[in-house]
Amino acid sequence: MIIFVGIIAICGFGVDLMMNEMKRTKLQGTLDRAVLAAADLEQELDPASVVQDYFTKSGVADTLTSTTVDDGVSYRTVTATASQTSDSLFLGIIGIDEMVAPAAGQATEIMANVEISLVLDRSGSMGSNNKIQNLRAAAREFVDAVIQPAIRPA
Repeated sequence: MIIFVGIIAICGFGVDLMMNEMKRTKLQGTLDRAVLAAADLEQELDPASVVQDYFTKSGVADTLTSTTVDDGVSYRTVTATASQTSDSLFLGIIGIDEMVAPAAGQATEIMANVEISLVLDRSGSMGSNNKIQNLRAAAREFVDAVIQPAIRPA
């Protein structure tokens, strides 16, 4: 009888673990699809809103814990995390009342080998009203913005 009760308890623990893993898998799949869609450089919508929309349409909107977006000249990185808790059916016997199913994901799209031109006006009209000085400052700012690593180190 003791062995039978032990076998039933172990099977129950397995059921709790598998239910939690099913929730985690659904959450991770939703998160992966959401960050991939949001990181697309052709995506015109706000990346954070895209991630939130994926979670809302999957019925797990309340599980999204954070979304961060890093946009650059030729790249976009979207990072998101989610977490879902579930009550345990059998693990409560040993004091584990709930289990957490975490998920995290990051997607980056990079546009490499982009050619950019900077065309400057050096004609005589640029000599008045500090136009040439303003042009130089704007050109330096442009170069600083464009010539940087494709992805910033984490």
